[in-house]
Amino acid sequence: MSAPRFDLYTLVHKGQRHKLFQLTYAAGQLSADDRAAREALAEEIATTVAALVEHAEAEERFFGPLYLEAAPEVGERLAAEHDALEADLARVRGDD
Repeated sequence: MSAPRFDLYTLVHKGQRHKLFQLTYAAGQLSADDRAAREALAEEIATTVAALVEHAEAEERFFGPLYLEAAPEVGERLAAEHDALEADLARVRGDD
């Protein structure tokens, strides 16, 4: 009997998706008249975007080369997905 497979990605990425859904929900509940709440949400979005960028950079730095060596097609697909993510996050930040 083999040991259960450990998926390093699942919990981290589920947590990221959960955070994004929380932000979406919070935005939907926000009153346009509540400046303090708008500013707090904007700060939370900025913090989350920064965390997503940091996470993607760490994946590319530490896991990207391993994927490219062990499964080049997967590594190339992941690199392309991260490039697309970086472009999307730049648009969210207003960098474009």
